[in-house]
Amino acid sequence: MVSLLALPHRDTRVPLPVSSPLSQDLDSVRFRRRFGHRIDTGSVYRPRPITTYSILLSRAPCFDLDLYHYHQLAPGLAPQPQALDANRAGVLSWETFARRYWSDLSAFPYLLTRARRQMAMILSRYASVTLLGMELPQVPEEEAFVRCVRRLVHGWLMGATPIEVI
Repeated sequence: MVSLLALPHRDTRVPLPVSSPLSQDLDSVRFRRRFGHRIDTGSVYRPRPITTYSILLSRAPCFDLDLYHYHQLAPGLAPQPQALDANRAGVLSWETFARRYWSDLSAFPYLLTRARRQMAMILSRYASVTLLGMELPQVPEEEAFVRCVRRLVHGWLMGATPIEVI
């Protein structure tokens, strides 16, 4: 079907925006108004409606359990494995990890355009898209507060700033 882009990985350390680009970036405003209410985040462990297209933001597929249900794997939007492992081990703080990952995503502006086009194509066939991660909030209502890659990618797609997501 569609393949979500491969993110060129290199240490770019692009300066992060400090003010919301939504007031400046018309593409972000248009995308958010048109599709924002149809793109969600969630855990791969939680069930989703059959009308949603599920994208797992991970470098490797998960085949070992029946719990893993997703339509597409998006390794190109997953963070560097070393950075993710360092964050999970407590060596790298969440804020530092999130800023580095956001910098990697923002280093190649054409990727945002391609990702949005692919989301629009998927949403022409499905009612919604759910960006999935492995982290599981204690209760579903905590999804908006869990510190995870899927929320960072969602914010990046919507034209938010890291400060608004972190």
